[in-house]
Amino acid sequence: MDQLLFRFIKLQDTVGERLIPATLASLREPLEDWPMRDRLNRLEKLGYLDVDNWLAWREVRNRLAHEYPDQPEVRFAALMAAIDAAKALAALYRNWRARLETSP
Repeated sequence: MDQLLFRFIKLQDTVGERLIPATLASLREPLEDWPMRDRLNRLEKLGYLDVDNWLAWREVRNRLAHEYPDQPEVRFAALMAAIDAAKALAALYRNWRARLETSP
């Protein structure tokens, strides 16, 4: 479970810390002073992501970070949500990358 949590967090962090700023910079968007929510909103308008999905993945991440040792059903549900979220986030990345590779 720790490895899954680590890898899911790393995937979302990499998209958030590297891909989002790089994409906005390549589109010549003035991102330096924008909070993350504004960056997400702009990328949603440009068709790169869905903000609600991003925030839902963030919530999955937060649920995974908390321990529920006496509630195995809660831990299992969080684990299954993380697996689904990781698949969706990986698909987002593949689509995003393909879009960047075909843009001028």
